[in-house]
Amino acid sequence: RWCLAQGDQEARITRSHFEELIKNSTDSLLELEKRFFAARTRLAESCHQEWLALNEPYQPAWDGLKARPHGKLVIVTFKNRRAVMEICAHFGIVLDPDNVYSGDGGTGKVENFNRIRARFVDEPLCFVDDSVTNLVEIKRQFADHAALTLRHAEWGYLAPGDKEKARAEGIAGITQLELLELL
Repeated sequence: RWCLAQGDQEARITRSHFEELIKNSTDSLLELEKRFFAARTRLAESCHQEWLALNEPYQPAWDGLKARPHGKLVIVTFKNRRAVMEICAHFGIVLDPDNVYSGDGGTGKVENFNRIRARFVDEPLCFVDDSVTNLVEIKRQFADHAALTLRHAEWGYLAPGDKEKARAEGIAGITQLELLELL
């Protein structure tokens, strides 16, 4: 609604203003998320090229991933599978759909990680996320998984204090270049 009310295609909302809108909303966070995803889907369907242009891969990680085989690259996301597949293909990485664990149907990252764990039973896993909340939840749910390494992505949607929170939980940070070294 805010974007439409501005009447300006170049309008940008600040983080503090966004947080204020969320805090003052009479809708639940779940309802706001549903409306956001529905609006994003409508945008992707009605203005496909413009929607693709709104997405920008993180560099230098993206170019590094493009230069490597994608067979074991697995993405866990809250976005829907179709959107992830299209965005990745648009920017030069064609993924195996079985390697995209998405938020379709409200599936969360822990549930998706259970699926990954079942699929890659005896293989070491490294889970990289920019959300400390997700990392801590995975850490607590899968404390028995000896071959699991958690890393906090030091890029992406970071809130103030996220790096410190991750370290306090014993979760090391990882830069884009360090990620590429792991692959």
